[in-house]
Amino acid sequence: MVIYTLVAAILLISAIVLVTVGSRNEGKENLMFIGFILAGLWLLWCLSPIMNLTDKL
Repeated sequence: MVIYTLVAAILLISAIVLVTVGSRNEGKENLMFIGFILAGLWLLWCLSPIMNLTDKL
């Protein structure tokens, strides 16, 4: 459970940093795009246990 939380925290922090850096600097829109992809991965990572629980019901 600790590793799961650590991975979720790393994904979220890196997504926030990349989106912030990409939006503040001209020509760095690809960083913002990568940040949005990481944010999507974070969302999937956090929702996967809920999806597994609903499949078992």
